[in-house]
Amino acid sequence: TPSFSFSSGSVGYSYQSGQYTKIGRTVFLTANLIVNSVSSPSGGVTVVTLPFSAGSDSNATTNEGYVTGVTVSIVRNLSSANPNLRAYIPAGSNFMLLTNNATNTGHVAFDASHLSSSTLLYMSATYNAT
Repeated sequence: TPSFSFSSGSVGYSYQSGQYTKIGRTVFLTANLIVNSVSSPSGGVTVVTLPFSAGSDSNATTNEGYVTGVTVSIVRNLSSANPNLRAYIPAGSNFMLLTNNATNTGHVAFDASHLSSSTLLYMSATYNAT
């Protein structure tokens, strides 16, 4: 079951769903989360826990150490606008890292303080497991 992880505070959920299919080393997954309560969340957000740790295939790893990008298909009801919300799976990890990206600069961690009591996040990814 997917959930958010961050350094302090907490959130409650009205819905959490995760599904995956593994064919060989390739993992296809979806994660859907709907928040229904927040208590001062803060810190960089990850979505935990992936069913298998990501590999570090040299042909798929970028120079920043990420194995694959994640499709963030639906995002609603954040406490402030985050039009460049993205997610990545770091090499060797079992989580998705949420970030804010801009096309003219690097990325920064998406802070949990943007989550609200009605935040909805749907995403999917395909990656190679170790």
